[in-house]
Amino acid sequence: SNGHVVGMTGDGVNDAPALKRADVGIAVHGATEAARAASDIIFLEPGLGTIVTAISRSRKIFHRLKNYLIYRIASTAQILGFMFLSILALKNPDASSPFALPAVALVLITIVNDGSSISVAFDTVAESGTPERWQFAQTTVVGVAIGALGILEAYLVHLFGSQRTFLFDSNDFPTCSSSSTACLTSNQGRLETVIFLTLVIS
Repeated sequence: SNGHVVGMTGDGVNDAPALKRADVGIAVHGATEAARAASDIIFLEPGLGTIVTAISRSRKIFHRLKNYLIYRIASTAQILGFMFLSILALKNPDASSPFALPAVALVLITIVNDGSSISVAFDTVAESGTPERWQFAQTTVVGVAIGALGILEAYLVHLFGSQRTFLFDSNDFPTCSSSSTACLTSNQGRLETVIFLTLVIS
C-alpha cells in the first residue's frame, strides 16, 4: 500500500499465501510443491546469495529494455517524420519535383535499424540502486526528442546539399539547367544517397 516492492522467501505450505501475495515470491531450496507453485523464483541450491544476483541481472535487463524502447521510438519518429516532411516541403536540387527516397532505401534502413537494435541486448549498463518502474511518458518524450534531432539533422543535410553550402559545393552537386534531365537525375541520386547514409548512421 506504500508503493514498495516486496519480496518474500519461504519453503512451506504455510508460506504459499505470502509468496503468492508478494511482488516477488522466492521458494528456497527444498521448498514444498505448494511453495514452488506460488513463487516467481525457485532456488535449486541452498543459500540466499542468488537473490542479489537475480536483482542485479533483472535491473540490467530493465535498463536494456528501456534503451531498446527509446531507440525504437527515436528511429521510427525520425524516419516517419523526415519522410512526411520531405513529401510536404523538400524539393530535388534545381527541380520542382518533391524529394523522396526510393522504396528500396526505406527497406534497407529498416533492416539496418533492426540489426542495430540487436546490439542493445549486449549494452554495458549499470544496475540502479533502487527498484525500477516503467515511466512510459518520460520514455516516449525522450525517444521523440531524439527522433526530432535526427529529423533536423537530415533536413540540414538536405538543405546544405540543395544550396551547395557548408558541407557541399558545386563539385558535389553540379548546377543544372531545367532542361538537363541527366544532370538533374544525377543530382537527385546523389542527394538520395547522402540522405540515406544520414538516416542510417544517425
